[in-house]
Amino acid sequence: MKSIATAALLLAGALCAGPAAGQLGEDSDPFGAAMPQDATEALLTGMHELHQVVIELAQLAYAKSDTKEVRAYADRLIRDHRGFDKRLTKVAAAHGLALDDALAAAPDAEERQAAMTELMTALGSLDDRQFDVIFVHMMEVAHLSALEVLTREAHAAPGADVQRLIAAVMPQLGQHLRLARNITPRLGEFPVGVAPVGHRITAGQ
Repeated sequence: MKSIATAALLLAGALCAGPAAGQLGEDSDPFGAAMPQDATEALLTGMHELHQVVIELAQLAYAKSDTKEVRAYADRLIRDHRGFDKRLTKVAAAHGLALDDALAAAPDAEERQAAMTELMTALGSLDDRQFDVIFVHMMEVAHLSALEVLTREAHAAPGADVQRLIAAVMPQLGQHLRLARNITPRLGEFPVGVAPVGHRITAGQ
């Protein structure tokens, strides 16, 4: 299964010029090799990782941004994704899964954490306008990716409880996507020297 969090790593690579920066093809999945084979565990772990990434980035946005609209969006993301993850954790527990343990046990867990740390550092170094544009763009890409994966996987999701979870979260992910798209035009052009997702950049380019 293609990881829900692929968008986050693509952006980490694009912004931080890591080893695989912007070089991933359409079918590439930097997290896929580490995902568990069991379909239920793979799906729930991917959803958990998505929520954790969004929450961490939104917390940074809430603390860093001076734009009222971006801060309000970040606040909603934090509240909603915490709620999503709490419900997800309960469903996972019913399947005997400890999601944090599953993520920590992945062979490339340290690499993924390092990429996230590098991304947070890069974002923290941006000026306010650059940060707002890039953050909202990241949220648009991440939520679009999540919706595409869940739409594809929903019919095959094992267990009625997992299917109900997906059905409940997808409309709200769609709202988050629409909010990002509504905010973007008011934030201005994408910063010079930083490419949107899928494009390689290097520091100082």
